[in-house]
Amino acid sequence: MTTQTWNVMNKHRIAAITEVKLKHCPAPTYKPPADVRSTMTCPKCGGRLAFTVSSQTGISTGRCNSVGCVTWSAQ
Repeated sequence: MTTQTWNVMNKHRIAAITEVKLKHCPAPTYKPPADVRSTMTCPKCGGRLAFTVSSQTGISTGRCNSVGCVTWSAQ
């Protein structure tokens, strides 16, 4: 999470990804023990942000239910 692309990301997207990773991807593998499919409160608009995290790769995707709000893939 310290690449050049990470540094130019929207602060709300960074907050959402960080919350998901800290909660569901513990060290030392940085992968959840099982696939995760859940929701959280969107850090930008307060809406519902749905996300998934793969247990095989630790890669997450997410999308807020508000149009034009926080979204990410393959992070």
